[in-house]
Amino acid sequence: MPSRRCALILVTLIFLSVIPTVYAAAEVSLNAMPMAQEADPGTTAEYTISVNNDGDDDITVTLTATQGPECTGYQSTVEQPAGAISSGDSVDVTLYVNVSAQPSESCDTTVQAAAQSITGPGNGEVTVTTTAGEGSGGSTWGVELSTQHPKEKTWNGNDEEMTWPVVVKNTGQFNETIDLSTDKRNDDFGCDDAEFNLDIDPNQVQLDSGDEETVTFTVTGFDDANEALTACFLIDAVVTNAGPGSDEENTTDELELELEIPEIKDCSFTSTSVNVGADPFTATNARFSVINEGNTDFPIIITTAGSKNSWVKDITDQDGNEHGDLELDGTYVFDVVVEPDNTVSAGTTHSITVRVNEKTGGSTGGVICSSTLDITVGMYRDGSIEFVGNVPEIEPGSTGSAQISITNLGNGPGSFSIFFVADEPVGWSSSFYDGENEVANNGQNFNNIQIEKGESTTVFLN
Repeated sequence: MPSRRCALILVTLIFLSVIPTVYAAAEVSLNAMPMAQEADPGTTAEYTISVNNDGDDDITVTLTATQGPECTGYQSTVEQPAGAISSGDSVDVTLYVNVSAQPSESCDTTVQAAAQSITGPGNGEVTVTTTAGEGSGGSTWGVELSTQHPKEKTWNGNDEEMTWPVVVKNTGQFNETIDLSTDKRNDDFGCDDAEFNLDIDPNQVQLDSGDEETVTFTVTGFDDANEALTACFLIDAVVTNAGPGSDEENTTDELELELEIPEIKDCSFTSTSVNVGADPFTATNARFSVINEGNTDFPIIITTAGSKNSWVKDITDQDGNEHGDLELDGTYVFDVVVEPDNTVSAGTTHSITVRVNEKTGGSTGGVICSSTLDITVGMYRDGSIEFVGNVPEIEPGSTGSAQISITNLGNGPGSFSIFFVADEPVGWSSSFYDGENEVANNGQNFNNIQIEKGESTTVFLN
């Protein structure tokens, strides 16, 4: 009998040894507090989710939040448990349900747990209900653009770029990703078409609730600013991670900026100076050309200045006027008529400043640009001859003389010749005498008398 009992025990042990070992899977459960609540549009409902480890081994848990199809205007996010959860322990996390400004009546949010332990996976879930209230709160999502610089700026004509610091602020309740873009405006409110280069840096920011960041808006391309105008720009901001059903009024903003390119009145002469040769008391033309270097048409009048300004006798353009319009990208051509006098020496050069002034109404405005007219004066020849004192009486058989003064009235040294013809009776004779020699007889010239400008020479008639 004992042998039969031992055999039975042995068979039983052999049978148990071939049965597979069965391990328990991870066990996780979720609880929510509260299970349901009401939240006004523009606010956030918060739920405490308890993650419970109901098994014998440590577990790690990943949570996801999903919404039903009725959840228009709601967005749910859930925190994640940090680290492993020991057997029998629980960890509390928060479920956020954001209610937009225009939500549906209610929303069911299911939080699902995917647990993992050394013995295998496990799952759990819990569902909460959020109902939209009748009140309203702050915007769940919001963005605001502003600048501390003037929204309207004027280009000074020299800067290569114009900039605005733009403040981007998260006025919502959660972290936001905000995209920024720029555009120009051409409309019926005084904005002109303008080809400028626009840039905003950076063009995307990430901000926590209430935070702000300053970005830079830059306008370049002023090399082509050849026309006076008013350019308008638009900066757009969009919250790109706002949930479905979010109010566009709160998730977008725009900032309007304006840049005036003022009228620039500028010009240049095609040459810094014009040189002419002009004889005294002879009218001579000097031609000038002026180019419009500004960005608008403007009326001009030509004026002159300098110590020899009295030599200017006339200023005329192609229409016979001393004033006209300097057109954009155009050229204005005019002549200055000068007539020197004989007060300066031949061969000397004298300058007159030729100016382009803005013509304002019936008066002359400031000088816009100028050039120089250089006049080289030619030779002017003139002189006078006269007896000095009284001509004495000459008795027959005797010799008398009369003093003659010759003066150079030209503007340089001159060589004079004196010619005389005497209707003399028989027995009379005449000659010029320079004080030493007889130099010319009746019917001959007294040649090559050199007299400096303004000087006189005396000869005698015998």
